[in-house]
Amino acid sequence: MKQVEQVGFISNNKLTMMGNELCVNALLAFASIKNTDKKKTIIEIQLKYKKEKNIIIFKDIGFICLKKSRKINKKYLKKLSQKYNLPAFGAIIYKKNKITPYVYVEKVDSFVKETACGSGSIAFSLFSKYKNIIQPTGRIINIRIKKDKIIISAEVKEEKMNKINILFVCRYNRFRSRIAKAYFKKINKNKNIRVKGAGAIQGSYPLEKIEINIAKEFNLNINGKPQGLSTKLLKWLDIAVITADNVPIDLFKGTKKRGKKVIVWKIRDIIKLDDKSGMRKLVRQIIKKVDVLNKQLEKKK
Repeated sequence: MKQVEQVGFISNNKLTMMGNELCVNALLAFASIKNTDKKKTIIEIQLKYKKEKNIIIFKDIGFICLKKSRKINKKYLKKLSQKYNLPAFGAIIYKKNKITPYVYVEKVDSFVKETACGSGSIAFSLFSKYKNIIQPTGRIINIRIKKDKIIISAEVKEEKMNKINILFVCRYNRFRSRIAKAYFKKINKNKNIRVKGAGAIQGSYPLEKIEINIAKEFNLNINGKPQGLSTKLLKWLDIAVITADNVPIDLFKGTKKRGKKVIVWKIRDIIKLDDKSGMRKLVRQIIKKVDVLNKQLEKKK
C-alpha cells in the first residue's frame, strides 16, 4: 500500500474525517463497502457552495483553482484556511480537465499532494464546467451537477495491506537479535508486520542475568529460549535482518533468489559479559538501526 493521504472514522454509519474536513473520496470509499456488485460507485449529495472567481467554498473546505505553472506550498493554503475560517483548504492545479490537488488540513497541520481528490474535482467542475476530471493517477471522477444535488461516480479499488514477516538473526539468538525484535515490537504500530528472532547456530545456551537486566534498563523483555534458524523460518520471512558481524550472508542465498530482502547491520558482539557500558552502547546501536528500519517501512505503507 502506498502512503495514506487522509484518515476517516466510521461509527454508527457515520463518517468523520480526522481533521473534520469534507472528503468526497472518503464518502466514495465508505459507499463502496456496501457496493460490492458494481464496478463504479455512485453517490448523490446536496452540497451548498459559494463561488468567488476561481475560489469555491464549501461548508468544511475551500479550493482555489490555478493554472499548471503555479507552485503551491503549505503556508499559502494555511493562510487561505485562516482567511475563510475553514478546517481545510486545497488548491487545484489544472491543465484542461487534468488536475493536481493539494490539501492543507488545519487540525493535523498536514499538507499533502494528493493522488485523487473528490471534493477538489467537484470544485474544479463548478469552476470549469468539465464533467470528467482526470486525477494524477489517470483515473477519472465523473461529476454531474444539478440544481439541488451533485452526483459523483468513480471506480473505487480496495487495497489491502500485505503482511510483512521480519526475521532478526544473530549468532546464537541470545542478545543482538533479541534486542532488535523486542524493540521493534515495542515501537511498531503496524499490525500487518510480524517479527521473530533466530540464531545462525542452533543452541540451548541460557541467557545470562546481566543480559536480561541490561535489556530491562531499556524497558525491553528478552526472556525465552534461544531459537535456531530453520527451513520453516527461511520460507516464512520476507525480510531477514542480520544484526551481527559474525553471521555469513550465504545462509540467505536461496532467500534472496526468491525475491526476499536481506539487510546486514554488522553489529559486533560484546566479548566480556561484565562489560555493562559496552552492552548498553550495543543496545543503543541496535535501537538506532531499528528506528531507521521502522521509518523506512512506514514510508512504504
